Amino acid sequence: MKDVDPAELISGFRRVDLSSATSVQLRRALDDIRRVRARLDGVEAEIARRLKDTSPTPERDIASSAQRSNRHGSKVLARAAALTDTPSLGSALEAGSLSGDHVDVFAKVLAALDGDVKTGFADAAPQLIEKAAASGSTP
Repeated sequence: MKDVDPAELISGFRRVDLSSATSVQLRRALDDIRRVRARLDGVEAEIARRLKDTSPTPERDIASSAQRSNRHGSKVLARAAALTDTPSLGSALEAGSLSGDHVDVFAKVLAALDGDVKTGFADAAPQLIEKAAASGSTP
């Protein structure tokens, strides 16, 4: 998977004249926005992972910086842990093929499993990612 270059995507959708754009151009701009968001979700999770190592209150730091709730901070930390445990999810975020919401669902399911089932689910991540990206599935 090729990493998303957010600057390239942003400059692309900024050139679209929204007042006269065709539906094809508008859908392409929305797709570019989705891919930038996915990449930013990955960067935010990496920052959260580092904050966990450097801050006594990473949830609060994340929430405060994002002007969001502490629940958001906790969610981003859980996302960071999932990305650490399943690197293929991080690659999918960097490529813009999955969203942070996809990672959150994967992490929630993974946390609910035990033993061999958990290992099997984690090992299946590349196939699940490929299937979700190819089908354009929602989280």
